[in-house]
Amino acid sequence: MLDRLEAYHNESFVHRDIKPDNILTGRGKRESTFYLIDFGLSKRYMCPRTGQHIPRKEKKGVIGTPEFLSLDGHL
Repeated sequence: MLDRLEAYHNESFVHRDIKPDNILTGRGKRESTFYLIDFGLSKRYMCPRTGQHIPRKEKKGVIGTPEFLSLDGHL
């Protein structure tokens, strides 16, 4: 699963809704394959033109499921 997240992050995106409901496993021959779903809250974090990190917006409110927020997200 970390490889999947790293690949997505390397494309300059963050998922922003990682939780057990959004992780699936394959069946049969693919039972050891993990799938990441629900990219509705995903966001680009790097500008594709400049390669610069997009500034974080303060006071945005809660994004995602509160039970799975980071400590920083709660603050």
